[in-house]
Amino acid sequence: MRLKAKELIAKARTTAATLPPAEAKLMNEMADRIDIQYAALCEALKHKEHLTAENLASRDIIERLIGQYSAAGLHAIQNSLNPGQALLYDAIQVLRSTATELPSECIPVEAQAVTTTSRSNICSKCKVGARDGCSSCAYR
Repeated sequence: MRLKAKELIAKARTTAATLPPAEAKLMNEMADRIDIQYAALCEALKHKEHLTAENLASRDIIERLIGQYSAAGLHAIQNSLNPGQALLYDAIQVLRSTATELPSECIPVEAQAVTTTSRSNICSKCKVGARDGCSSCAYR
């Protein structure tokens, strides 16, 4: 039986009520960590979607710049003294590279490593760990 994250968390909390105190505490802690990790993952995915949209817009601008400079007769030359040729070279290099991974500073801390964040350190609105502050609701 495969449960969704929220269902798994709810089931773990329900099951914890039937367990002895030590095991219940452990089960609740595991549910808390899964909840935090899930929230962090959702935030990272939203951030990735935003970055993808920005990358597409930037790509369009770069493609237009390359087209205009090429139509003007400029050739892409690395480290050229002609700023237009150097810029054209750089634009082509940027266009050839792809952004496939998020830099670590863009990924929420909770998604990078499992922490022992307690429930009191979690934003009640968006369920993100509040050690460094919540970026979506300014929780401090």
